Amino acid sequence: MFQKQSKWVISDRDLQQKTCHLVVQAVVPVYRSFMQNYGPLVEQDVSASRYVKYSAEDLDKMLNTLFLSKPGRPMRAGSFQIKNSNDKITSAMTGLYRSASTLK
Repeated sequence: MFQKQSKWVISDRDLQQKTCHLVVQAVVPVYRSFMQNYGPLVEQDVSASRYVKYSAEDLDKMLNTLFLSKPGRPMRAGSFQIKNSNDKITSAMTGLYRSASTLK
């Protein structure tokens, strides 16, 4: 999930920081609690690295990098789907970079 969402960009820096902060607040304390309760059991397993790849601190750092534009990666419009009240799904395009001619 992180790999997919790490490609998403929020261009407004303040909104990006607030969004990351909310994600960190929602995920990291629960993950930290899980690791405190079950981490010792997982670490006893021979293949522990298959189950736990990140510490709570690593997860915190990773989540704080979400929605940032990456150097060398151009920003572009993305697609998403909207579910209507009648349960039909329609595709929509975000028009991040509309030219003046399309805005007439």
